Amino acid sequence: MIRIGYLFPEAEINRGDGFLDLVLPEHLDFDDIKKQLLYAIYREKIREEGRDSRQSLNIAVFGQ
Repeated sequence: MIRIGYLFPEAEINRGDGFLDLVLPEHLDFDDIKKQLLYAIYREKIREEGRDSRQSLNIAVFGQ
């Protein structure tokens, strides 16, 4: 949500229960916002799935 708000400050983005509501000015391209949104979700999924591995690596390398 933060990334999309940063990339498209003119867009109004409201989060509901299991959905997003987008209100876009006419000059914004829906396909571009969709692409950026899916990319942000993908990055978050990868970050979440790799969290345990990163923590284990930090412990092994830094002892923390």
